[in-house]
Amino acid sequence: MKRLISLCLISIVFISTGIPAFAQKGRRTVVDAKTKAPDAATRFASVRAFSDGAGVLLEWEMAVETNNGGFYVYRNGEDGPQIVSPGLILGSAASFGAKKTEGEKYSFYDAAGDAQASYYIQSLQMDGKTLVSNTISPEYVSDLKSIGVAGSMELSRQIAESKSNGSIVSNKLDLPKTIRQDIEANQFSADPVTHRWAISQPGARIGVRREGFYRVSMAELQTAGFNVNGDASLWQLYSEGVEQAITVAANYIEFYGKGTDTPESDTRTYYLVSGQTAGKRIETRPARPSAGTVTSPNYLQTFIGKERVNYINQVLNGDDENYWGQSVTTVANSTYNFTLTGVDFAVADSTVDIKFQGFSFEPHTVQVILNGEPLASATGTSRTPFSKQYVVPTSFLREGANSVQFRSLGAVSDFSLFDSISIGFARKHTATQNRLNFYTQNYRIAKLGGFLSQNIRVFDMTAENAPVMLSNLNVVPDGAGFGATIPAGRGKLMYAVEDTGLLAAVAVTANDPALLSTPSTAAQL
Repeated sequence: MKRLISLCLISIVFISTGIPAFAQKGRRTVVDAKTKAPDAATRFASVRAFSDGAGVLLEWEMAVETNNGGFYVYRNGEDGPQIVSPGLILGSAASFGAKKTEGEKYSFYDAAGDAQASYYIQSLQMDGKTLVSNTISPEYVSDLKSIGVAGSMELSRQIAESKSNGSIVSNKLDLPKTIRQDIEANQFSADPVTHRWAISQPGARIGVRREGFYRVSMAELQTAGFNVNGDASLWQLYSEGVEQAITVAANYIEFYGKGTDTPESDTRTYYLVSGQTAGKRIETRPARPSAGTVTSPNYLQTFIGKERVNYINQVLNGDDENYWGQSVTTVANSTYNFTLTGVDFAVADSTVDIKFQGFSFEPHTVQVILNGEPLASATGTSRTPFSKQYVVPTSFLREGANSVQFRSLGAVSDFSLFDSISIGFARKHTATQNRLNFYTQNYRIAKLGGFLSQNIRVFDMTAENAPVMLSNLNVVPDGAGFGATIPAGRGKLMYAVEDTGLLAAVAVTANDPALLSTPSTAAQL
C-alpha cells in the first residue's frame, strides 16, 4: 500500500483536471454559509476561497455534522455549475459514523480555477439529503503561504504525489501449472535469525517500490556511508534474511527487487553488507538450442489496479484493511483511469473483475462503463464487499489509456466505494519502457520486441533470489527497435530488460545498527 497512513493524515486537498489559468485581482467575498434551519443536523459555519493567480484554494468549516457522507465542490461557468472535485470528499460519517461533530475543517485546491470564478459546496448526507453553501468568489492573495498553507506549486506537487501513491498497479502472470511448480520448488522463506544479523551490520539500506532490475551506483552507496573501496567480493545483499544474487560492476551493483503492499508501507528494504565470505552473484548460462519450431504469439496476464485514497474506520471488517478508492454516489460519475500495454486483439475475449465496498446500509446498484461500453450493473447489500465478474470482447479494451466509470443507480442514499479492477487478457511479448516480465510456454519459441537498443538482457527468474542471465541470444531489429528470440524449451518465468529499463531505488541510506538499541527511538521488531 502506498504510504496510506501518511496520505490519510494529509489535509483533504485535491486537484481538478484542466490547465491552470492566470488570475486577475478579484474582490474579497468571504461568506458565511447558511442552512435552512439553525438546528439542522448538518450546517456550514464558513466558506472561504483564495487565489494567487495559479489556482483557487477553498476552505470550509462545519458548524455541525451528523452522519455526513461528504462534499462535492462546484465551479460556476458558462455551461452552468460543474463538479471540479475528482470525487466525494469524505465527511464526518467516514470517521465518526452517525455521531454529531462540530468544527470539522476541509479544503480543496482547484488548479484550473482563477480569481474570476465562483464556487459553492454541496454536502451529501448518508440519508440522501443535500445541503448547499452560499456561492463565493476567491479573494486574491499574492501567495497562498500568506494564509498559512503551502504555495500553489507545492500544493500541485503534493496532490500529484498523493494521486500517484493512491493508485497501486501490478501485473500478475497467469502461469501454467508446470512453471508454478518450478517456482514453488525454488521459493525461499524469510530467515529471522539471518535477518537480525544483517540489520545489525553496518552497511546500506536500499528501498524499492516496484518489481524489476535495479541499478545502484557506487556514488549512491558512498553517499550512504558504504565502504565502496572494500573487498567487493564480500558484498552481500539480504532481503528478509535471505541472500539475493547481485551483479557487481566497477561503477554500480544490480539486483532484482520487489516492492511490498501492506497497510504500513509500499517499500521493501534490501540490506547491503560486507560479509565474511564471498557474496552471491548473478550467474550466466548459454541459451540452449531450440527444441521446437512453433512460436507462441502471447502469454496470459492479469492487470490489477487498486485505488487507496480514502480511510474509513466505520466499516467493521476484522483484520482486513480499511482503505478504499473513491466514493460511488448518484450525484456524479466516478472514474478510474489505467493503462494496458501489449494487448493481443487477435484473441476474442478478456475477463474483467471489479470489486466494491458497501458504505451505506442499504442495497447497492452500481452502473459500470468500460471505455464507453456499458456492462451489467454490480449489486451488493449493506456495509459488505461486493463484486461483479465479466467476460468482455477484447475490443472493449484499449492499447494505452483506459478508463472505467461508476455511478450509483440506487437510492440517493446509496453510497459505496471502489476497491479494485482486474483485467485478464492475452499479452504480446512487447516491452513496456524497455522491460518485460513474461513466461515462455513449453517447447514454444518466444519472440520479444519493442526494446530501444540491442543491449537486451534476458533472465531466467524461476528462482527469484538467484536470477540466471541467458547468453548467446539472437538479438535482431524489430521495427523501429530491437527484439530477441528465446529458443523453445521447458517453460520458464522470464524477465527481459534494456539498460534504460533499469529501475532506480527510492532510497539509499546508511544502516546504523546503533539506532535499534536507542531507547528514544522506541523501535519494535
